[in-house]
Amino acid sequence: KGIFVFSPSTFSRVMVALAGSPLPSGITVKRSRRVQEALMVKGPGQEIPVFVDPMVILPLGYSLEYVTPWFGKPVPETAAVTPGGPRWESLLAWLLKRPTGSRYARRETARLMVAWGNRLLEKGLLFTASRFASQALYLQPQYEAALILNARVLLGSGRPFEALDAVNRALSRRASSWEASLLKAQILMAQVYSSLLEYSNHLRVLDEAGQNLLKAQKTGPQTWEVALAFTRLYILKGDAVKAREWHATTLSRSGNHEKVARALRALRKIPPQRAP
Repeated sequence: KGIFVFSPSTFSRVMVALAGSPLPSGITVKRSRRVQEALMVKGPGQEIPVFVDPMVILPLGYSLEYVTPWFGKPVPETAAVTPGGPRWESLLAWLLKRPTGSRYARRETARLMVAWGNRLLEKGLLFTASRFASQALYLQPQYEAALILNARVLLGSGRPFEALDAVNRALSRRASSWEASLLKAQILMAQVYSSLLEYSNHLRVLDEAGQNLLKAQKTGPQTWEVALAFTRLYILKGDAVKAREWHATTLSRSGNHEKVARALRALRKIPPQRAP
């Protein structure tokens, strides 16, 4: 038996995956859209295997191991093994060989490139993630998810000004994207924290970051990532009261997860900005 968890942004790929790539034998397809529920399902005397569309956001503490281009297997981060470069080079080569004659085919290939590119980014493989992002943008230059991935790669590579251009392109495609608004706020705060932005512009840029966070908070889910960004914002602004409030909100939304607690502890090293 097996449970397949799908992203809301994708169609059913079960039959495609079964026909195109080997999956463990004896799988009975059961569909789900909630990862946490799927991970808790157990069969008689054993756990039922769970296969997740790589576009799906996993619960805190889980990583996705590659199974096929369409599905991965969620495992605890403590047990995750990061495959070497050849695995990802083979996957990218396979994706590049897929037919791209129709708009749908190009979109599907770009979607898979972005999905696995995000997983690579989570594992800290920035260079390989950038290759997936570049190829996705070659196939679909205006694909919002590819633009966001590219901006994340640039931010992770210490290039916040180029990242801002990329995320602005994503927002020009869909201004209501809470993911892009959150990322833009993170990029703006990274600019302030870098030594590349004129000090006289710090407060203006922080105000713009705050506006984008409010937009993400209003249009998207109540995630711990948004709360963490608010915490960082108010530390940079020197507002200790609001920083403490959002610190508590971050822990609450994450269920006091240790990974989030570590991220909050790291924020203590950020010096507040003062008006020039």
